[in-house]
Amino acid sequence: MVCPLEIGCFVSGKTYQMSIPKARRSQSLSIVSLRRVMKSRFASMLAASGSLATLILYCNAQDGDPVERCRRRLNFGMVQMAGHGEPQIDYCVGIAFDRGDMGFQQDKSRAVSLLQSSAKSDYAPAQMVLGEHYAKGDGVAQDFKQAVSLWQKAAAQGFAGAQNDLGAAYMNGWGVPKDYETAAKWFRLAAAQGDAKAQNNLASLKSLNTRRERVEPAQDIFEQARKSYQAGQKELAAKQTLAAAQAGNSNAQVSMAWYCLNGVGVPKSAVEAANWYRKAAGQGNSAAMWNLGLLYERGDGVPENWVEAAKWYQKSADLNDPAGQRQLAFAYQYGIGIAQNRQAAIAWHRRAAASKDGQSAYWARWLSDPTNNIGFRNNDEHQLYVRSGLSLVYGDLTRGDPAGLLFRNEAERLAWLENRGAQVEHGAAQNAARVGRAEYERKKEIYEACKDAGGVNCAPPGPPPRTPQ
Repeated sequence: MVCPLEIGCFVSGKTYQMSIPKARRSQSLSIVSLRRVMKSRFASMLAASGSLATLILYCNAQDGDPVERCRRRLNFGMVQMAGHGEPQIDYCVGIAFDRGDMGFQQDKSRAVSLLQSSAKSDYAPAQMVLGEHYAKGDGVAQDFKQAVSLWQKAAAQGFAGAQNDLGAAYMNGWGVPKDYETAAKWFRLAAAQGDAKAQNNLASLKSLNTRRERVEPAQDIFEQARKSYQAGQKELAAKQTLAAAQAGNSNAQVSMAWYCLNGVGVPKSAVEAANWYRKAAGQGNSAAMWNLGLLYERGDGVPENWVEAAKWYQKSADLNDPAGQRQLAFAYQYGIGIAQNRQAAIAWHRRAAASKDGQSAYWARWLSDPTNNIGFRNNDEHQLYVRSGLSLVYGDLTRGDPAGLLFRNEAERLAWLENRGAQVEHGAAQNAARVGRAEYERKKEIYEACKDAGGVNCAPPGPPPRTPQ
């Protein structure tokens, strides 16, 4: 972790500046090293505050980006206090574990736990980031409704990033029915605060509306349905949406699928949702295509079939739908129904990122570094591969990525991960045994030399280590 030149600390109402010694300013410091450098400086502040529980450290940062503030302020004291109810500290340390930067090894499980702790205290940045985790299924089960709920809480506090995310949810139909008017409202609020992503999304939304000006059947009924939903009349909205969908309105068919999938105003039925997505996809609706692909990937309302899922992702991506491009990129990344290929994944992530897709922008950067692993679809996959506290890399970098693998369903992929995890774990155990054997032989030689010299207090080497089977 590269330590800032000065750390501004707020203790019991007073602000202190702690300068790092010049000799260490250009060094990359570990947490242990940072403890030594700052120990004496903490002592005086602890005396002023009375106890560690009241020590809250805030580093000076000029920009308003919470992540950049965390990069500048993260220090040993904050790491010690993480998980003890201070929302800003939980957020900062959680971000470090989430991204695997600032000197931390990536740990999605701990990151989510700290972000959840921070979000419960209504800390808007944590609510936004945690919502993105739920939207991606990153470290938690994917849950768009939970994502939207978190974004709504942060957006209500005026947090621009969450307002932008909430606008994106309405623009793409993530956890809520598509509603361009509501999307535009949230984008405008964020854009007014200078949020560049929201400003770009407003422009994209305007372009999207222009491209979709083609007349859909029963559009007036569908507009009434959206107004009914906004007014809280969900059963009426579902009834009106059904009428528009039955008349052939593809956007209404996508919304009807969402109503069925979530049981809003109608009985919950993934089978009916799949039927409506299929009808809309048959009319060339790209959003319906990638949503249908997700159902095939999950086996929700249709038989689980990753090859079929990849086909629908490809169809959506070919129509320049950013979400479809992102899902196709993930298919190449993880071998979901299509041969695993890092370069193809990067290419599709970049295309989605060009349309301001934040997830793909992150993965395009991550995968472009050949020393970074491909990653895991969720925490369950990670736990299957990384065992017994060992830090293992998915895709042994000395052997290259596991390219060319194609999985037809989740069971196939999990079985492969479990087997690879067992192989790597066994290899690690064998390496440990070799080291132990070499140490045993060294001690044995010393013991025998001692005995040959007539020694009386020679230390025996102990039993030889067992070789793992």
